[in-house]
Amino acid sequence: MGDGAVGKTSICMRFCDDFFASQYKQTIGVDFMSKKLSLPGAVNVTLQIWDIGGQSLGSKMIKNYIFGAHAVILAYDITNFQSFQDLDDWLDLVHATFKPDEMPYMALFGNKGIKARTCTCTLSLSLSPFLSHFHCSPSLQSLLTHSRGWQLIYSICER
Repeated sequence: MGDGAVGKTSICMRFCDDFFASQYKQTIGVDFMSKKLSLPGAVNVTLQIWDIGGQSLGSKMIKNYIFGAHAVILAYDITNFQSFQDLDDWLDLVHATFKPDEMPYMALFGNKGIKARTCTCTLSLSLSPFLSHFHCSPSLQSLLTHSRGWQLIYSICER
């Protein structure tokens, strides 16, 4: 979840299909993808990924999209400070959807590191207690080649 054009579709496509394009059409509503994985211990899982359009924040359907999710990934563009500030609104939406004892695993992705090598965003106090934070750049490498990408997947599947 996150503002439009922060790279959510790019992250999803890279993870699910190991595909990257330099341009995508805006996601309207939600797109669905899946990824089958074999985890250690001969555990096979299929992750269902819901790519929610950034304009959905005000949508009446958004709570239906995320209700029951095991994980929520908040994404922002490290070159766009406003997209980082807007994460508070996205996080508020998650808190309004889930009971405190049923909160999904949450992670924060800083994206679009190709053009900017420095991140001007500092994790805000309201976000930091809930999130695992790591920067990803799906055009540079597959998320599955990054150990922290696997760490995120294991954390989700353990729940």
